[in-house]
Amino acid sequence: MIKKLFLLFILFSQLEIVPNSTSFYWDKILVFIEVLSNGDFLVTETQNYFFNENYSKERFRYIPLDKVHSIRDITVEENGIFLKTNIGIKNNQQWIKWNHELNPPEAHEFIIKYRVVGGLQNIGLEKSLYWKAVFKDRKAIIKKAIVKVQLPHSLKNKVSSYNSFGAPIGVNLLSKTEYEFFSKEVLKPGEEMEIQINFKEIDLR
Repeated sequence: MIKKLFLLFILFSQLEIVPNSTSFYWDKILVFIEVLSNGDFLVTETQNYFFNENYSKERFRYIPLDKVHSIRDITVEENGIFLKTNIGIKNNQQWIKWNHELNPPEAHEFIIKYRVVGGLQNIGLEKSLYWKAVFKDRKAIIKKAIVKVQLPHSLKNKVSSYNSFGAPIGVNLLSKTEYEFFSKEVLKPGEEMEIQINFKEIDLR
């Protein structure tokens, strides 16, 4: 009997418990990154929330600035309408804040756009797009996350390697300049998605 109880304890201790906010979760986050010929890249984040119950009407997005020159041209929209957005820099992070009406249970899709200036990293004789596309500082799960990267035509056949870090991630090579990274399972609070693409050409022009 004691042996059976011990085996049951081991079994239940190995089960993965996925924590989740009871108030909301992300049904999906889609991040599209377009690398420009001047080395900047444009980011479009489509965040699909589902709210189960009343919660704060304020939404935030924090973007680390430690490896970029600046974040510019920030907008947030929902249903084709640009929302009033407050922005600032604190603790070496670009923060974005917006408000919205909330009458749960209901879904909201916010589209966040911004330009990253000086975001490509130098690695020896190569350059690297290294980006934390899905953030870890959150209290709720993300059911599905997808990151798509579009490189300029000048980088066709120039990519030397690509990789991902954080949560278990799969990769699809859509073309010689298009890459898709996707989560293989639910992203728990604290899990992030980082992607890296290295290419040989220094001057993108």
